[in-house]
Amino acid sequence: MTDVNVSVSNVAAPSADGQAPSCPVCASPQTQLLCEVDGYRVWRCPESATDFVSPMPDDRTLAELYDREEWFEGGERGGYANYDEQTQHSVQLVDDVLDEFGTDGEGRSILDVGCGYGKHLARAAEHGWKCFGVEPSAHARKVCGERHGDKMYIVAQVEDLIPHEFGVILLLDTIEHLKDPYALFYELFSKGTITPATRVVITTPNARSNAAVAVPADWAYRHPPSHLVYYSAESLRRLLGRLHFSDIQTSGMHASANEPAAYPDEHREINDALQSLKASFVRRKAPTSRRLCRNATCQARGRNWPNTSTCHAIFSRDKWHKASESWILVVAPVMDRPYSPKARYRWSVSTSMSQR
Repeated sequence: MTDVNVSVSNVAAPSADGQAPSCPVCASPQTQLLCEVDGYRVWRCPESATDFVSPMPDDRTLAELYDREEWFEGGERGGYANYDEQTQHSVQLVDDVLDEFGTDGEGRSILDVGCGYGKHLARAAEHGWKCFGVEPSAHARKVCGERHGDKMYIVAQVEDLIPHEFGVILLLDTIEHLKDPYALFYELFSKGTITPATRVVITTPNARSNAAVAVPADWAYRHPPSHLVYYSAESLRRLLGRLHFSDIQTSGMHASANEPAAYPDEHREINDALQSLKASFVRRKAPTSRRLCRNATCQARGRNWPNTSTCHAIFSRDKWHKASESWILVVAPVMDRPYSPKARYRWSVSTSMSQR
């Protein structure tokens, strides 16, 4: 394995105010300037194996970025050339998730955060699920409404959701777009959306893959301002652990031809096992008789849960450039104690104050 010595990453470089920014996952101030991409500084946290942009773009910049049709259809860096075609791969993932609950979704609810044109929710609606989505893009909400009408309830932000419990919550290639991942989960908790029975599915690029580490500034998925926080298996485990998810397990697949590369101060077994991931079009049967072909998967069990669950999907680099070097997380949350929706809100606020 080659230890990568990026010249700017070996010394903690100060931000504009003279201090290195704190990590958005673990709050460590011991971060290091990793690279600059398109005028944005990207920092690395050795403690949690997370990369992130700082300073972050303001909300207006992000709204202007995502509200445009060009971001979904114009082939821009970080966006899509054809949103429908480039997200078709994830239909199989959603089918696999829904299959875990049987063919009849009557009485069940699903939430898709970052739902785009509503492709995933439309699949769930066909199976009888009640469908809810969060989509900040005005353009995407418009298209979603025109295509699906009243088959799904779409809002611009989580705060606009009605208090409701969900069987499934999807965050498919969404979390890397968020400036503060905790804020999203705190709001979801405060709405009572996540219960011990809820399955949360997260996909995101792997920031400790060989390609991401070898030349950080050239990594295909390092494109601020659309991608702002870059996660490894370790950083996702830290994030979900602090949010009281439990028994998070990861595994990787699909060996890469890239030369193995790692940062000299970041050798962790969980990341080392996944660093050789590379997207390819592979089909094979899982032990559960489901097809699997994502470069890594994660399985999680709650302490009070007797059943485990794993979801897999099929992706092709030729058909979807964002598919490579990602993994799936299926997590069943377990909180410290039962509580009412009001107690959820108090818990999330106190967690936010005490842990961050």
